[in-house]
Amino acid sequence: MSDFLSLKNVYLRYVAVLLAIVYILLEGQQEGSDFGIFLSASSDLVHGLNVYSIFYNLYYHYYYSPLFALALFPLTLVPVYVAKVLWLFLNLVFVFRTWKALSFFLDRTVFTEKQKLFFTVLCFLFVLRFMTENFHCGQMTLFILFLSVDGMYRIMTGRYWIGALFISLAINIKLLPLVLLPYLFYRRYLKASALIFLFLAIWLLLPSTLIGFGFNNTLLKSWWGLIDPSNKEHIIDTSERSFHSLSAWLPTLLMDHVDDKQVLPLKRNIANVDMKTVEMILNIFRAALILFTLYFLHNRPFKRAENKLHALRELSYLFLLVPLIFPHQQHYAFYFLFPAGTYLIYYLSMQVVAEQRTIPVFKFRILLWGLVFVFLTNNLQLLLGEFGEYYAHFKIITYGSLVLIPLLAMAGPEEIPVRKESFEAELARKRT
Repeated sequence: MSDFLSLKNVYLRYVAVLLAIVYILLEGQQEGSDFGIFLSASSDLVHGLNVYSIFYNLYYHYYYSPLFALALFPLTLVPVYVAKVLWLFLNLVFVFRTWKALSFFLDRTVFTEKQKLFFTVLCFLFVLRFMTENFHCGQMTLFILFLSVDGMYRIMTGRYWIGALFISLAINIKLLPLVLLPYLFYRRYLKASALIFLFLAIWLLLPSTLIGFGFNNTLLKSWWGLIDPSNKEHIIDTSERSFHSLSAWLPTLLMDHVDDKQVLPLKRNIANVDMKTVEMILNIFRAALILFTLYFLHNRPFKRAENKLHALRELSYLFLLVPLIFPHQQHYAFYFLFPAGTYLIYYLSMQVVAEQRTIPVFKFRILLWGLVFVFLTNNLQLLLGEFGEYYAHFKIITYGSLVLIPLLAMAGPEEIPVRKESFEAELARKRT
């Protein structure tokens, strides 16, 4: 964390590094994590098994790409604890690199060193529960968001090849960053878009060089069979209490009985309609959220974002959509709220440190208390974990994520009191 490392207090830096090392060494001891499933699938695939037809830990499928399973194989050759610790240290790097990429979009020169530290801490606290859950489960979200944010940062600074490589790899591993493709096309990053498609084809075919074309093709078909969004289990996505996307929230709101073996005896539905009606409402809701992207893309197509702050708000909304519109999303997938939280905290921070506030007091208070509400829905599991089953039962994470949408819509980048340059002007200034 560049802001953190710039502090003069070297002892505080050493303590933070030591705590991070201890935390990772302890987390590496956790048994039954998702990372164990990844390693088992990697070993099975290398031994010629169709990993998409196997249940791991009795109940769970492997949902990621054949390429990712093959890439993990070297870690299957060392003890599981060592493999997981190495993966967690990599995840720590992914978090810091994500923060560095997000920082590119922000002008923090108006902050003092203490204000920078406070701002950074607030941004990480906003998604602390989701970040720690990813470490605890050995999950992929930290890696996927790093590839996506850093890839966009590189594309927007003219490094199309490496940016396209990162985003295509993220899409290959898990389809979530697909939301970036129409955005890149809309913003006239045509070379980057073409490169992403090229790299996607390479990533899909690359395992064939090791396992053969026929077996790779079988794996790809089986993989799509699991993740196909038209599958019934992705429409009524309630088989696990910990699912929180729209496909988990709307059925619990609109149906009296859903396939939830851990359901609590507490009413949460406001209607009782059939599955076809729920599916129709779900698709309408998804389409409405996707179409609302046009509100944030307020200038015409095939024109670049006006400046970095406009781009960050646009990307924040796209990443916010990911855990909502895609099915089968666990709580840790809401780490994708990190850019939106960072943008809104920056927006409010600039109103505080500026010599003159650029928005009315009532608007500031609405945004502040709205953000506090979202913070609580994100982190109540950490603050008051003994009531966790109730938070999951009522899908409070989804409510918090939906509240973020009007907050982002209210917080226009033109109201942030900083110098705003176009990408082209800033890059030209840095070159000179």
